[in-house]
Amino acid sequence: MENEDSEALKKLWPVLCALICVAGGMIFSSRVWGRTNLSLLSILINVGLAGLGAVIGLITFKLGKKAKIAALVFCLLILGTSLGLSKYMTSDAYIVKQDWPVHELDTLTFAYPTTLKEKNLKGVEPENADAKVLTNENMNRYVACYIYDFKRDKPSLEACVESAVTTILTRYGAKTLIWDTDTTTISPSVVKGRFTFTNKLRNKTYTHTGFAYGHAEGAHYEIIMFYPLRKQYSEAFMNKIEESIELKTER
Repeated sequence: MENEDSEALKKLWPVLCALICVAGGMIFSSRVWGRTNLSLLSILINVGLAGLGAVIGLITFKLGKKAKIAALVFCLLILGTSLGLSKYMTSDAYIVKQDWPVHELDTLTFAYPTTLKEKNLKGVEPENADAKVLTNENMNRYVACYIYDFKRDKPSLEACVESAVTTILTRYGAKTLIWDTDTTTISPSVVKGRFTFTNKLRNKTYTHTGFAYGHAEGAHYEIIMFYPLRKQYSEAFMNKIEESIELKTER
């Protein structure tokens, strides 16, 4: 009976070590690259950590209690290091120092560390314009780009930006919206500024500052908006967003 228990433990110990190590890898991959972005690098990291944990378990099982404790501590250190490293690599302090991908619209370009996808507007297209919407669909920090080509009843750019910002905030439960007069610029062709809003998501209230930029060229309007729905932008992050926006005609 003791031999059977010993054999069972021998099989489980490498599995336990592998699970602890691979847990760190999975958390790291999820935080840094996202749960849905299964890259070759994340697979290699997780397979490598699982293999490392299993080897440690196989080697230390026969070396006694002290060796097992040392192995467990080592595996937990791998887990802790993965947690700490992933937290740093997803912090604004780290992200702001990186090169961001540049996104190009028809008249505007801007840099932001995300991918943007076109949103299906079937059934909700405006009647007076051809429209295109790009978003990152991130509920921590939401980015939206609205592109309009008005066919009639063209609104002012200021009204269009105000409506676009308010529409999205209302969708996510915003209760207040205050534009920062110190950062707001309004003209017939350019509207930009920071805004503060309060929203409630999953019974938790957030007060954050976002940014919007709108450009009009005839009947062609482009509006880009940045909403920190759950996670506030740091000042350095916000400044980098604003400084990256350029008109193609001015480049």
